Amino acid sequence: MLSKILLANPHCERLPASDQTWQRAIATVASILSRLSQGILYTHNPQILDLNFATLSQLWIFTPQQSCLISLANFNHLKLEVIYLNDPPTFLVYLHRDFQILLLQQPEYLLFSCHDQALTAALTHLHAPPTLPQPHLNYSSLATFTRQIWQQPTELLVPEITETDLLRALSHEVNTPLTTISTLLKSVLRRPDLIASVRDRLEQIKIECDQQITRFSLIFDLLNLSTSPLLITKIDTCQLLQELMPHWQKNALAQQLRLHLIAAPLAPAIASNPNLLKLLLNSIADRLIRTLPPGSQIQLDTAISGNYWKLRFSATSDSPPTLQQLGQWLMLQPETGRVSLSLSIAKTLFRSLHAKLSIKASYNSQNPEILTIFLPCWTD
Repeated sequence: MLSKILLANPHCERLPASDQTWQRAIATVASILSRLSQGILYTHNPQILDLNFATLSQLWIFTPQQSCLISLANFNHLKLEVIYLNDPPTFLVYLHRDFQILLLQQPEYLLFSCHDQALTAALTHLHAPPTLPQPHLNYSSLATFTRQIWQQPTELLVPEITETDLLRALSHEVNTPLTTISTLLKSVLRRPDLIASVRDRLEQIKIECDQQITRFSLIFDLLNLSTSPLLITKIDTCQLLQELMPHWQKNALAQQLRLHLIAAPLAPAIASNPNLLKLLLNSIADRLIRTLPPGSQIQLDTAISGNYWKLRFSATSDSPPTLQQLGQWLMLQPETGRVSLSLSIAKTLFRSLHAKLSIKASYNSQNPEILTIFLPCWTD
């Protein structure tokens, strides 16, 4: 039964069943859907929400074969699918790029979820897999739904939203306005009548926007690559450093830091995934550059250590930064509000490349913080 499948799903929540609870849930969903268009509705009764069907792009009806709930002539403008079931559940699933919801009414409880895993499990069981690509949660709409549905006291917890879901949403919410600002600034900077002081200030604002976009894009890309199959290829370490060092040197100079490279005379080829490796190395360098106070020094040494190419970042500072763990993925520097990738996550991602990250946390000229990365050498 569908209820058993959803009860076993960790992303579903339950409320004690009553006509009032069901009607409140339906009314809440209807109010949210009234602001959306081109959604897909799966339900046992298309009249359940009293919707304007012109707002839908697809309608899937689950009904007994002898039942005639509606006139099919009313739905010429959209894709209509009818699936006959002997005993269809009392439910609805709505899919939209900005909002998704599952409601299932049972005698003892109301099941609900806004998580794509639960929705996919329900529709797969009903032999109607979701057809909307890349759905994602709209957290404002989700908050509206949960706030209204929980007007009465309840012991249920908030539906689980994974940390990666939140980070993807956060990356999108940060990148979108900053990209717009950067684009507008680029357009304004083309004007020839700008006075020098105004132009300099606008260029500084654009640089800050672009750097913040890069930082959040880095986290977003790491989220995606960390769950994708990794292709290991041969990488020239000399070429790798030539590509990355100018970017690190520029960022270090902007933060009034000194970054030195001491490269070994031998530059071996290594075995790694170039996309993930560059993202991780940029993340390590960015973390050091953004968290160290002005005047600090970062030394980068390279060497061959057995079957590994060793890349060592040594950071010295008179006033070490205070970093706090923020979930599993991020670290927070409270004094500045700066966010960086967690070193524990970086360790895990390096292990996926058959590499190792060693951390020696200490800040002073005698015992600097040392981050050492061991990358496997390429063997023919």
